[in-house]
Amino acid sequence: MRLAAVVAHRERGWQRDVIVFDLGLGGACVEGSDVLGVGDRVQVSFVTADRWDPLQIAARVAWTSPQRVGLAFEYASPEATWGIFELLVSGAR
Repeated sequence: MRLAAVVAHRERGWQRDVIVFDLGLGGACVEGSDVLGVGDRVQVSFVTADRWDPLQIAARVAWTSPQRVGLAFEYASPEATWGIFELLVSGAR
């Protein structure tokens, strides 16, 4: 599954469009960014045709490689968990 998303680093004041290569309830693998380090906290926003508003999930960078970054989701509410579940079930159309 490939899905478009936006990763924002609020502490550093930037955001970038990314491609999600792998998505699960625990996190996501996104295209790499040389500006992220393990432990960085970011906000991931998913925009799909099925949602009126973007689904925003807090995440922590779990690992990095030259091409990809692993993000571990930090759910703030059951609704956020449900939103990721809906994305997975719908196949992120």
